[in-house]
This record gives sequence, structure tokens and C-alpha cells, in this order.
Amino acid sequence: MKKIYFFTIMLLLTVSLNAQTTLAAQGFEDSAADTWSYTATPDTYDVSSDLWGITTTVGTIAGPDAGTNFWGLRDIENSNGGGAFDHTLEFPNVSVVGESNILLTFKYYTDGYDSADELSVEYFFDDVSQGIVSLEKDTETWTTSAKVVPDGTANVRFTLIGLQNGGSDYAGFDSILLQSGANTNPSLSITSPTEGQIVNVGSDASFDVTLEVINFTLSNDDGSGATDSSGDGFIQYSVDSGALINKFDLSAITLTGLSTGPHSISISLVDNNAASISIDDAVNFTINDIVQTLPLYESFDYTASENLADQPNWVNQNTGDEIIVGTGNLSYPGLASSTGNHVMWDGEGNDPEIEFTPVTNGEVYASFIFSVTDQSAITDLNDGGYFAVLGEFDARLWVRPNPDAASTTFDIGAGAVPSNPTFVGTYNIGDNILIVLSYNIDTNKVSLWVNPSVAELESDIAPSFTLNEVSTDNATSISKFFLRQDTTGETPSILFDELRIGTSWADVTPNTLSTDVYNSFTFSIYPNPTNTDSVTISSVNFKTNTE
Repeated sequence: MKKIYFFTIMLLLTVSLNAQTTLAAQGFEDSAADTWSYTATPDTYDVSSDLWGITTTVGTIAGPDAGTNFWGLRDIENSNGGGAFDHTLEFPNVSVVGESNILLTFKYYTDGYDSADELSVEYFFDDVSQGIVSLEKDTETWTTSAKVVPDGTANVRFTLIGLQNGGSDYAGFDSILLQSGANTNPSLSITSPTEGQIVNVGSDASFDVTLEVINFTLSNDDGSGATDSSGDGFIQYSVDSGALINKFDLSAITLTGLSTGPHSISISLVDNNAASISIDDAVNFTINDIVQTLPLYESFDYTASENLADQPNWVNQNTGDEIIVGTGNLSYPGLASSTGNHVMWDGEGNDPEIEFTPVTNGEVYASFIFSVTDQSAITDLNDGGYFAVLGEFDARLWVRPNPDAASTTFDIGAGAVPSNPTFVGTYNIGDNILIVLSYNIDTNKVSLWVNPSVAELESDIAPSFTLNEVSTDNATSISKFFLRQDTTGETPSILFDELRIGTSWADVTPNTLSTDVYNSFTFSIYPNPTNTDSVTISSVNFKTNTE
């Protein structure tokens, strides 16, 4: 019994010595676990989409890293409580006396930050600044930032800093944690693509490889592609066992020009002499070329509740709420019978696109059926928002409530302009509406047809348009179509189905089969019987009734 007790005591002691201890935390949940207080400068605000404060979502950031809330930033250079100055979150000193293996981590998310924008952090050990460290400007996912605190430090504090202008750039902070007994060893992981993933790529065959590095300070480029030895070392990577490439930041690695089929990428951390420190990661993936040929037909014949961007021919342009596959389809009288399912969305989020072989002359047409099911959240009553786009914003379809968001009717407009389009008519919530939208590369004209008649659908030639206007875009090539989730105040709840794209009216308006009725007193059929693919019917005495 003595040996058993001794073993148990030693085991518990070992576990205790290796356990992590949370010294301070902040998840912006207003809970007992949020023990690390902070001071926000300036005071929080959330006015007219300008945000500096706790939120559940902002822009393309659909939610927190953990829990319900996070600290959000949007267009903080404003007159609604912000301005062209640093916004800061200051976390006061926490005692770490007697602690070891201390690690301070937090999560951050950035989307669309440009060269004039800045997100950064400044650490203080025993009130001595460790310098301001810039964070990545376009992570498009929650990303870990970590700082090892040297053993023997008495106090730790830090400041998060934001400087940003523009309503389409977003950032967030979450999951702040100060621990002792932590794993302070450097680590590297490839976060995307995952092992065995099929990567959908467009015409330029490009996609981003994202990675996460923890407890390792990257040196800077000395200007010649080599290290300046200012940090612990740098990153080296190779594609398909090719040449090693040096990298000195955590931005995504953009790969281009990869052929369809299997590929691999290997990434390692090295010291400033380019020597391996045995910290690496690698993934195998397969490139899938999603560029379609025209004419194309998309019936959204996918499993209900799945994300559209997860389907073989679609890719997202950004991040946020997904466009979802819904059960059943939309139909329109005279148009060929609908198949598959539909897709649905509202508010702000991802913009999935489908690419096709570039068209460099003539006219490109797109047709689809849509239905607005709810517009009660719309606040932009001037021009509403556009939700379907042909080309690089070359032809856009707009909707806006008429006369207000509580009404059951809305207007439809079109054009290439980013605001104040031409509106052409008023339609009912819940109705299935057939749209044909085109862009003529030779004349730079945008044309719109709303609810063509059965006779117009049966024609091989485009009928008189509902709207036709000259664009100032002067597009020289059209090669994509995408669905737009703008903002909650601009994009209503939409059902969308039966997408067709082609280079003629007939390509995008297949009609239901109609038949002339022939009454004949005498006719012959030959060969009879037949084992061929066709027969001939002839008559010398008949009259024709067209119905």
C-alpha cells in the first residue's frame, strides 16, 4: 500500500507542476471569467455603422472567436466619437511574481486594412515597452498573436491599438489570455488548405495558403530577400518540392498558375542562418479548375442547408455569412421547367462567384429567377442595394423598398453605377421575377428585361428592353457572375434560382415546348417500321391550327 500511495502522490504532483494557470483573461462577455479589466480610449460608440466597442458581428466578421461577443472596429476615423487618431485598449499590470513559462495570447481578425490602416500591440514588462508590433492587415480569419514573458518578470501589461478609415474595412479582438505553466515553445501550422482538400480556383488559378506561427518572432527582410536578424528567424516554404522561398511575415502565401491536379506545400521555421529548428508543417491538396464554358446553366442541385461556396463551381470573394442552399426551386411561366434547388440569403456576408471563359466582344447575357421575401430590415430607401452582378461590377441588379421597408412592394433597377441606378418598375414581395441582364462589350451598354412574355421567351432574338443605358466602365472582358450580400440595411431576404449565362438571348431563355396542332386527312410516314433515329411525315392535304 505504501508504494501505491507514493506513486499516486508523485503523479498528482507531476500533473500539478505541468498544469496551466490562468492569471488574467478577457473575452468581452461581461462574465466572471473576464478578470483582466481594460480602459478604452476613446469611449465606445456604435453610430451609423461606425463601431468601437463590444459586438457580436461587424462587416464580414460573422462572430467571435469564442463565446458570444468580441471587440469590433469599423471606420473608426469618423465624427461619431472617433477620429484620425489611435484607438486603444489598455490592459493594466498583472503580477506574475513567482510564475514561470508565462504566455500572453489574444485573437485578432482583420479584413481589408490598407497601407494607411494599422492594427498593432505594445507589450510592457515591468513597465518597460517591448516596442510596438504591427499585426497582419488582412487575416480574414481569427488569428493568434502570442508573446512569451521572460521568467523573473514581476508585472505584465499591454495595449491594443487601432487606426483605420473606411466603412468596408473591419477588425476585431477576442480571447485575451495570460497564463503561466504554458507551452512557450515555437509552433507552426498551416491553417488552409487542409490535408487532402480540393481547392477550387478561377481563371488565374490562384489561392491563398494561410498559416499560424506562435512564440516565434519573425525577422525582417533586409531588402535583398535575406534576414536582418532582428528576430528569432524566418519562414521558408516550397511548392511541390521546388525551390525554397524566404518569407518574413504572416500574410497569406498566394499561389498562382498551378495546374489542375494534386500538389503539396511544405513550410518550416528556420533560424537567422537558415538552419532548420525542426518546426514545420506540410499539406497535400488538389487543384480544381472551376472556369466554366458558355452557355452555362446552374440549377443549384445541391444538398439543402449546405453553403453555396462549398459547391464545386463556386468560390467566395470574402468572408462572413454564407449563401445557403434551400429546398425546392422557383419557376416562371414559359421558361423551361426548373430543376434542383435554390439559394437564399439576406444582409451582409460572403459574395460567391462563378467564373466562365472570358468573353471579349459582343454581348453577354445572364438570366435568373428571384423573389424578395422580406425587406423589413432595409434602411437605405434611396437606392437600396444590388444583389446580382455580371462581370467586375459591370452590370448590377438593384432592389429598393417602395415606398418604405414596411411595404409589400419594391422597385427594380440596373446599371453599372455604384449608387443611384435607374429604376424601372415596382413589383410585389413574394412574386417570382424573371430577369435578363446583359452587357455589350462593343457598345458598353447595360440592358435589362423584367418578366419577359412567353412569346418573347420563344424568340431567338432579344425583344425590346425594359432598360438600356451606356456604362462608363468600358469593360473589355466579362468572365464572372457573383451574388452580393452588401449590408443589413441594403440587402433584403432573397430567394434565387435558375441562373443561365450565355452570349445570346436564346442561350438564357429556353422556353417550354410548344407544338402546332396539325389536322390532316392524308399523311404518310416512312420508313415504317423504322430502326433509325428519325422518320419523315408528309401530307398533301392538311390544314394547320396554331394554338
